[in-house]
Amino acid sequence: YPSILETITKSNAIKVYVANIMTQKGETDNFKLSDHIKELAKYIGYNNLDVIIANNDFDIEPFITQKYLTKESSLVVADKDECKKLNVIMKYVKIIMIEDDYIRHDHFKIGALLFNLFVEMEV
Repeated sequence: YPSILETITKSNAIKVYVANIMTQKGETDNFKLSDHIKELAKYIGYNNLDVIIANNDFDIEPFITQKYLTKESSLVVADKDECKKLNVIMKYVKIIMIEDDYIRHDHFKIGALLFNLFVEMEV
């Protein structure tokens, strides 16, 4: 059986990474967006990253962000200058929603973004 990496590499599919929106204590402490991308690239290579969708909305009620800070988690900072150096197509959009006072990926918005992206790229 081919490895997962081999299968990803051979695939003609557009490879999209929807970036993490929050850091996680003990796993991604103080990671910025570029750190997440670099870590992923260690496993699959930059050539297997066609597009990255990243959050650009950091306007969140303080009581919600404070709840995360008590768990040593925070929003992933989009360090755009560093990401630009990685030579990957970046799409910065609001991809978060608040659900029951938790920060979540907005799956409806991401679905629409993916659909539009595939139409744009004529997939």
